[in-house]
Amino acid sequence: MYANSGETEAVIIVDQGRYLGVLSSASLLKLVNEKRLTMAQDQNPLTRLPGNLSINNHLVDAAEPKGVNRLFCYFDFNHFKAFNDHYGFRQGDRAIMLFADILRRHMGMGFLGHVGGDDFFAGVKDMSVDRVVALARAVVEDYRAEITSFYAAGDRERGFLLANDRQGDEQIYPLMTCSAAVVEIGAGEFIDDFVALSRRIAEAKRAAKLAPDAIAIRRAPSYLSQPG
Repeated sequence: MYANSGETEAVIIVDQGRYLGVLSSASLLKLVNEKRLTMAQDQNPLTRLPGNLSINNHLVDAAEPKGVNRLFCYFDFNHFKAFNDHYGFRQGDRAIMLFADILRRHMGMGFLGHVGGDDFFAGVKDMSVDRVVALARAVVEDYRAEITSFYAAGDRERGFLLANDRQGDEQIYPLMTCSAAVVEIGAGEFIDDFVALSRRIAEAKRAAKLAPDAIAIRRAPSYLSQPG
């Protein structure tokens, strides 16, 4: 609103009624432009979702107690490399964009990010674990159903893909799916060790890969501490 007014020369800054100073229109517009540039540089060009810088900022902000619970969801494709190698990177890009659309469809109310490649992130707050798991399951199931149309008819009918591994040997690869790892941070808890958080997320992602429904949940992990 300020940038579009074209008339205001400055903004007076106060803190609880105390005068702090004046920010000129030129300085404010410079800050706005710098923020927009930073956001544009961090945005994934394929999915138009925020990248690792924005994801890390979200995690840092969520580290402090908010009075509500916070949940982090990590999504990772299964058998993407075989699909990408066999059908080519353009089809692989289409598979990634399809997932981004499905993620927006079900979890657009929260913060969405693209870690890179076939890894995605969603952050939500003030929502029950059961509700978030239901949303994650909808993402997983929709992707499983819709990605089959990206396969050739023969591969789709067989239910698997014949592709060469790194050694050049032909292997059987199931049709692509995705898994979801959900980590909850309690309402009164804060994160005091991001290394431990990363380990817990990695653990949840590994568990999700092995779970029958491709979803793993971690509640109230011990590395969280009560403030004070």
